[in-house]
Amino acid sequence: MNKDYIASEYRRLHATNKFSGACLERHIPEIKNLIEQYDCKNILDYGCGKATCHKKAKLPNVTLYDPYHEPYSKKPEGTFDMVICTDVLEHVPEDEVGQTLVDLMNYTNKVLFLAISTVPAKKTFANSQNVHLTVKPKEWWEAMLSTAKDIKIVRHYT
Repeated sequence: MNKDYIASEYRRLHATNKFSGACLERHIPEIKNLIEQYDCKNILDYGCGKATCHKKAKLPNVTLYDPYHEPYSKKPEGTFDMVICTDVLEHVPEDEVGQTLVDLMNYTNKVLFLAISTVPAKKTFANSQNVHLTVKPKEWWEAMLSTAKDIKIVRHYT
């Protein structure tokens, strides 16, 4: 699959009831604790989907970014005390995962919060390809994260 097809499919799925951003909700208590513990003043939700749980979560000073959902598709500038990236990295083509992790780390001053699925999704593209483009075991992801800069990385695998 080429990048244009992947992008068009993610935009199509975002136009439906898919990718609401609700998977973040189960992590909110832990994220709030990390915000307090590390005195995080600004947050980036990288791959926020429709960001449906942010109003209820009431996280402070959050920038929302999702390249395939128009209201949040402008790539942010600067750095953030905390970067949240839940249910995103497995959607990145394997050959782009390394650069995406570098981008995430470059955005992060203090805490990078990751939730990564290690199993296929229930959703598929129109061509029947699974939307989880990079399904790898926890050990593979850990090796990819081993070159992290000096920031706290919180990881969850499903």
